[in-house]
Amino acid sequence: PIFQGYSAYTPRLIAENLRFYRSVRAPTYALVKYQTIDNRYPALDDAGPFKELIYNYALLFTEKDYSLWKKLPQKRETRGIGLAKGTTTFEEEVTVPQNGIIWLELKIQKSVLGKIVNILYKPPMLYIALKSKDGAAVRYRIISSMVASGFMISPSVLTHDDLIATSRGSNHSVPASFAVSVSARDRKFFQDTIRYRMELLPQLP
Repeated sequence: PIFQGYSAYTPRLIAENLRFYRSVRAPTYALVKYQTIDNRYPALDDAGPFKELIYNYALLFTEKDYSLWKKLPQKRETRGIGLAKGTTTFEEEVTVPQNGIIWLELKIQKSVLGKIVNILYKPPMLYIALKSKDGAAVRYRIISSMVASGFMISPSVLTHDDLIATSRGSNHSVPASFAVSVSARDRKFFQDTIRYRMELLPQLP
């Protein structure tokens, strides 16, 4: 229903797209260009439908950063099993399990002041930093309503090639940890406690 993934940034719109891809109305073919805007973490946009894509569609071919996928005749299970849950805070690193496909949900709550400001202005920018085993880090913007619905944190799906490799079970780019950050001046707009939950998704054939 919302075919430009970056536009599905509220829980209701995210749920509508996921419900569509899980229904009998799901398209037989999907034409995909994997990209995002505003330096968002790429795996956030339409995270649910992309999970359905890699499990229940087969890649036919790619051309000029586009790929064509066909729905499989037999539906695969996409639900995960609980791995870890807990609380963290801004700038604190959380270890990411190193085996399997990991789904992450983050609950980032606004403070009272943040809720007031959100009515009148744009919400302050939030970021996620992913650190690799060698210590290298990359940082992307995140949207609190989108990370609450969940997204794939491991393996890292940052590019179109990563998406294809993940669908084939050959993406070995695994982050060692993640941390949520916000500028010092904007921290007062959020509660200090961030809740997280990780799931292990089924293994791809």
